[in-house]
Amino acid sequence: MLISATLLIATLLTGGSVGNGAPGEVETIRLSDRDIYAVNVSSDGAVLNFITKPEKIILGRDGEFQVGSVNNDIAITSLKENARSNLFVYLLGRRYAFSLNSGRAGGRKIVTVLDKSEPIQLK
Repeated sequence: MLISATLLIATLLTGGSVGNGAPGEVETIRLSDRDIYAVNVSSDGAVLNFITKPEKIILGRDGEFQVGSVNNDIAITSLKENARSNLFVYLLGRRYAFSLNSGRAGGRKIVTVLDKSEPIQLK
């Protein structure tokens, strides 16, 4: 599982072929522990990136998705068409909730997750 998650992350980060969207599409979101963010997982998978390594990852339904973690990233691949599940990620005393849905194309490939309570840093 670690090897497949590592390969998925390497493919996404190096601009490998990733479905119908642009290679390496990245979105940054800001969540609170009251939000549920919908993640459309393409057939090529998706990666959630956090500021630190998650302490615990809980997948709602077994057999719908494969989830692996490498450092600050969680790699997600669907195991079947029309898969659905919740995903809960715990880090730094916070809980982040995601609603996973599988699809053939579309959706972000890499999602960077920030906490809503953190101030926005301008460059």
